[in-house]
Amino acid sequence: MSVFYAFDGFIAGGGANSHFPRTSWDYNLNVLHPVGKHQLSFGSNFRAVTLDESNDSGQNPAFLFIGLTSLILYGPLNDNPFADFVMGNPFEFVQADGIYSKVSGKLFGLFAEDKYRATSRLTLTGGLRWDPYFPFTPANNHLDCWNPGQQSGVFHNAPLGLIYPGDPGCSAGGATTKYGLVQPRVGLAYQLNSNGSAALRAGWGMYATQAQLQSLVGFSAPPFVRSFVEIGNFFQSVDDPYGSNGVSNPFADGFHNASYVPPADVTFPFSTGFGVSSINRNFQPAYTEQWTLSLQKAFTHADSFELAYVGSQSIHVGQTYDANLPVYGPGASQGNENERRPYYSLGLERILDLKSDSTGQYNGLNATYNHRGVGGLDLSTSFNWSKCLDDGSQPATTGAVTANGDNPRLLHGRCDFDQNLTSRSTVIWNSPNLKDHSAWVRATAGSWTVSGLVVADAGMPYTVWDGGDNSMTGNGHDMADVVPGVSPTAGATKLRKLNYAAFTNNAPGTYGNSGRNSFRSDPWIHVDPAVMKTFPLIKERTQLTFRAEAFNVLNHPNFYGPASDYNSGPLNFGVITSARDPRILQFALKLGF
Repeated sequence: MSVFYAFDGFIAGGGANSHFPRTSWDYNLNVLHPVGKHQLSFGSNFRAVTLDESNDSGQNPAFLFIGLTSLILYGPLNDNPFADFVMGNPFEFVQADGIYSKVSGKLFGLFAEDKYRATSRLTLTGGLRWDPYFPFTPANNHLDCWNPGQQSGVFHNAPLGLIYPGDPGCSAGGATTKYGLVQPRVGLAYQLNSNGSAALRAGWGMYATQAQLQSLVGFSAPPFVRSFVEIGNFFQSVDDPYGSNGVSNPFADGFHNASYVPPADVTFPFSTGFGVSSINRNFQPAYTEQWTLSLQKAFTHADSFELAYVGSQSIHVGQTYDANLPVYGPGASQGNENERRPYYSLGLERILDLKSDSTGQYNGLNATYNHRGVGGLDLSTSFNWSKCLDDGSQPATTGAVTANGDNPRLLHGRCDFDQNLTSRSTVIWNSPNLKDHSAWVRATAGSWTVSGLVVADAGMPYTVWDGGDNSMTGNGHDMADVVPGVSPTAGATKLRKLNYAAFTNNAPGTYGNSGRNSFRSDPWIHVDPAVMKTFPLIKERTQLTFRAEAFNVLNHPNFYGPASDYNSGPLNFGVITSARDPRILQFALKLGF
């Protein structure tokens, strides 16, 4: 079914069929063998993963009517999009094959570990893991690589720099296999006193990070997907869009799915430039280095305390850049974005280049107290103080730009999920069964379970963006500039958290200096109690369970972050318009027999 758009009027059309199944097969073999003071273990892991996207979006032709045909034919008082629609003369026509992407991958690993009891108090652990990197591969070589200046020998008329599997420097997975990924790990556990009530534990290790299949779903570009765009022919016809534009129907042989392999001399049927996705030839798999130190102390058989430090850093984290970024200079505007792209003369617009040049760091200090069992009471409470920094928290993908410019540090800041202060407390109390009392007292007042969860978190970080695209790149990652000497929270109220006067549009050609995730929303606090009891019925063979729960029982307002796009204007900027759930009560009865 075709899709019709008429300015100031209506949109009519059919939807698209979309399927996005993902499968995974896992095989694990682990062997444990004690030898004297040693406890040896070794094993292997194998995983096969597949993603198969099928989306016929684009196959339904889209027509845009703006009224220019009626304007040309009947004068300035007759520029009517509906008239163009009735006459069947669209201003723009678009049709494409659809999006079909099948990607598969194999992950293989071997490990060996020795846990050695050096003394009665000291245990040492050493291990080694090997995880070779085999790049995930799209079916039928549906993958683009980008190497400026290289001419493809697979598709001879491809734009210069756009190469494909079979060309030098472009493998079936875009990157080369890496065999040298060996990850050592060491640890120790030391009993600090003779009765075993205190212990010190420490560890360090390297851990491979599995690449995401979704990072390769962006390879729905020429020559594997054909698309036709015709703009500006006021007299093209809905009845014969291709013939009225003087071209033959590129889809005369039908639409294609992921099994389509174009001939080597395929023509790129574009009337304008087009964007592509690519994997950088120097792409490396990411890994994380982690270190821990903890002190554990049991004061009684029911009470214990732990103080722990955890630190980590991630290396070779993926980010997606625009390798054809518009160059800013005299005369630059948002209207000439494509013309300022270095490779636009080759017919290329945005080039999504997946690199592995970003990092992330985390440091956290955690204190936990546990009480178990005495008086029917179980209690656990923890407090965490941490800081997380990275160059970008969104998963890298060949379908969207995730980084600014060509510098991974331009968006360096607090992680999107960073919460510098968090607290969690859980309590469960089982009331006495009152076995020495009457049956009626036992049934009504005995054996109740009372539980609760208390959460207190620092707010989530957010960025003051500037949606005006003053960088003139079209990437959508511009941040506002700060006004020196003006407090960003001056005049803040309960529902207005930011001062509009403290910010301004980022300077033309820059990305803004207010900093990614430099601000934080209000803290989140909620208390969730619950009570439950099971009543025996008919000689205890039938039971009735009653449960009552409350979420945010104090009805504390837990606000989301404020509107943080500077271009939303002084009336909306900094205003909180949404919150998490208010108090919710629920009751349940369950009959068991």
